[in-house]
Amino acid sequence: MTTKPVKIVAGLGLLLAPLLATRPARATRPLFEPTDVALQEAGSLQVDTQLGLLRTSSRTYKNVLPDLEIDLGLMPGVELDVDFTYAVDGPESGKLGWSSAAPDNVWSALKLRLYSAHDERADTSWSLVGQLGPRIPTAPDSHGLGGEALLVFGRAWPTQHAVLNLGAAVDPAADASNARSAGFETGLDVDFDLDPAHHFSFLGEIGGWYGVTDRARQLHTTMGIGWQVTDALTLSASWLVGFLPDGDRYGLLIGFSPSWKLWQKPAVPPLR
Repeated sequence: MTTKPVKIVAGLGLLLAPLLATRPARATRPLFEPTDVALQEAGSLQVDTQLGLLRTSSRTYKNVLPDLEIDLGLMPGVELDVDFTYAVDGPESGKLGWSSAAPDNVWSALKLRLYSAHDERADTSWSLVGQLGPRIPTAPDSHGLGGEALLVFGRAWPTQHAVLNLGAAVDPAADASNARSAGFETGLDVDFDLDPAHHFSFLGEIGGWYGVTDRARQLHTTMGIGWQVTDALTLSASWLVGFLPDGDRYGLLIGFSPSWKLWQKPAVPPLR
């Protein structure tokens, strides 16, 4: 089994620590959170939710209420995703208030399995997934549709997974006087099991954004623990550290990911 690449990535993640973000008054886009190659089965719904507290680059605090990703399996190899964040930004002093609410633009996308290969003897696999869709202007004062596209490469071993994200995005204009923000995003996500029963796992992530139009730059890393409570529920706790001034600085988020089966595939009657 090849474990060296995953250990190297995990070691990089240990230099700092996990989670996610939004941005006060939508001055910049949220941190890019790498996605994985997993797709929901047809008729299955998963709601990936994270709640927490972050320290922004302007040295204010922010409640994330929540960061939400809704994944619905439409048919084999095809998934509908809706991804958005609702946060409450705080002043430099004093309490957080609803008057400083900072919702993000919504990304609605189709996620498609483009390639998959499994080596049954070694129990390893390669996967390639594409994700494409519009960014809808739901942030305050934003207008005009944007768009986002990702290519996601996955490599799986019996107890480890590594996923590389490469993509680009154009955001809706922040207001009538500003041009759209456009740029490139990339990230690496790893996890490996911590127990033979696959109940607990280490979660690590590195994500970055390079703005072509506004030269905004973001780089962050995360580290945490995941707990597979049941087949239909996963819990996690993560810590984030950001390195560049256009992203959040650090924070702690708690995640939970319940899933449900909304409909069953119709049974095919036997031929007579």
